[in-house]
Amino acid sequence: VRPPAEFAFASLAGSVNVPVDEIEGKLEAHESPASSSAAEAGPTGSGSAFDLIFGECVRRGTAVEERSPGDFGSDGTQQGKPLPVPRQIFVVCRRGNDSQVVVDKLRRHGVAEAFDLEGGLHQWSKTIDPTFPLY
Repeated sequence: VRPPAEFAFASLAGSVNVPVDEIEGKLEAHESPASSSAAEAGPTGSGSAFDLIFGECVRRGTAVEERSPGDFGSDGTQQGKPLPVPRQIFVVCRRGNDSQVVVDKLRRHGVAEAFDLEGGLHQWSKTIDPTFPLY
């Protein structure tokens, strides 16, 4: 949820940046979380807040998922079922404050599997990867 310049400076491998202002703008444009059609769409259904915000990442194949060599044909094309929509979204910011706010908003809009990385990238650097650059 960080500004593009911060994301370019340091980011977790495989992560995708959707800045907080873009998420908030899309949520404002999305229908009220209390409306019946938003509830019917579910957290990953067409027209849901999830699809509105993260659907393009999924369609571009940005979502990270493990596949085995048998999942692809000899020409490199995908065999079998399409990539599933991710079930969980982990929201990360520099110190954990903006991500908490965004997760709360996502959950109110039906994205039940949204989670915050408590303490943000600073906590990640302290507890997981001390080589991760702090700024």
